[in-house]
Amino acid sequence: MTTQGPMWTQDQAIAYEAALDAINDVIARYSEQIAYEQGHGTGARVEWLRMRVWQARDVAKSLDIRDDVTVS
Repeated sequence: MTTQGPMWTQDQAIAYEAALDAINDVIARYSEQIAYEQGHGTGARVEWLRMRVWQARDVAKSLDIRDDVTVS
């Protein structure tokens, strides 16, 4: 029986979590702006902000914990 260790290092896990936190901060800021713009801005601005939220979510989904370039 072969024992296999983790597929990533602790440093990679920390970098991955930090990247996700940063992306979530961006999403939170866009969400605040959406809430404000819904009462004060234009529909075009709200749609642009929603697009940016979806882009940030796509980036989060594309992160690979083992890819040192994308998570650092």
